Amino acid sequence: MPAAELHRDKSLYMNDPYPDGESWVTAAERVGWFLNDLGRYADGQRLLLIGHIATYWGIVHFVEGTPIADLISAGFDWKLGWEFEIETTPATG
Repeated sequence: MPAAELHRDKSLYMNDPYPDGESWVTAAERVGWFLNDLGRYADGQRLLLIGHIATYWGIVHFVEGTPIADLISAGFDWKLGWEFEIETTPATG
């Protein structure tokens, strides 16, 4: 499916999952869990992450505090990479 068609009504899926998929909030939460685990496995290291729009939105949401609704309404301008500096606290457990 072309991305334009997939994302045409993306605001409808902020909290409700796509058919046979997940919501944007749920996808961003998975990214948050990953970011939380970075302190345990990769503190102080430079990492390359490969993902999709939900990965990017999840990072921006958890690192910069931008609400998911704002990210959805702003759209997405692809570019060849982004850099984030993430302060981690080792996960417990």
